[in-house]
Amino acid sequence: MATVMVTGRLFRQPERKTSAAGKVFTTAKIKEGSGDNVAWWSAVAFGDTAEALAAMQDGEAVSLSGNLAVETYKANDGETRVSLKVVAEAILSARKRRKPKPQSANSPDNTPQNDRNDFIDDAMPF
Repeated sequence: MATVMVTGRLFRQPERKTSAAGKVFTTAKIKEGSGDNVAWWSAVAFGDTAEALAAMQDGEAVSLSGNLAVETYKANDGETRVSLKVVAEAILSARKRRKPKPQSANSPDNTPQNDRNDFIDDAMPF
């Protein structure tokens, strides 16, 4: 079995499904390339990889690696065509992670211990 890496953009929202045996999986279509040089891939993922794929959005840049499955089918015009599929074992999104907002200087979490309005115990011996 061949292992491939596919990098492209999600075409439509990934679909989360459940098999007849109760196993959860996610499917997606990926557009690789641009212009006249485009390849369309089907992807299927299971387990944690399925969860990661399901969380992605239509149009998001993605890289998948996994086992290649090549299938043939008869198109509506009667011609035999090839379908490319990757059974994803690893997935990576190219989405930028947002940096956490810095807390303001007046935030209670950033207030130094000695600047708090804590009450002082007047029963201290000095």
